[in-house]
Amino acid sequence: MTSKKVTVQRQAAISAALDFLTTQNPKFNRPWSIRRVALEHGIAVQTLRDAIAKETVPNWSGPSTILTVNEENELVGYCLNMQKIGFGLTKAAVNTMVMQILNSQHRKHPFKNSPGKKWWQRFMRDHPVLSF
Repeated sequence: MTSKKVTVQRQAAISAALDFLTTQNPKFNRPWSIRRVALEHGIAVQTLRDAIAKETVPNWSGPSTILTVNEENELVGYCLNMQKIGFGLTKAAVNTMVMQILNSQHRKHPFKNSPGKKWWQRFMRDHPVLSF
């Protein structure tokens, strides 16, 4: 999934920035500011300050997922198969499928009637092979 890849890249950038800050030698050059190091490594200044204060790279777990990875992959496969046979699904049809998956297993979910806009955007971002 794309979001996990981004998280790993972000953690690597924070780790590299922390390493850079600890290996600076003020005898040879003027040390870089935290702001400059954060900008050079492409991370937020406050994120770097938090990492320095905690002396560790933050581990963002993020919100728990609604569907498991396997369920999402099955749903994507189903959508692609339906497209191949000429029966393109709509957003409402996919939302209905998601609710059926959750309700059939009696799992708790944050949705009132169907997945919302943010869930849909994340789903489409994580699965760029889909188009509706």
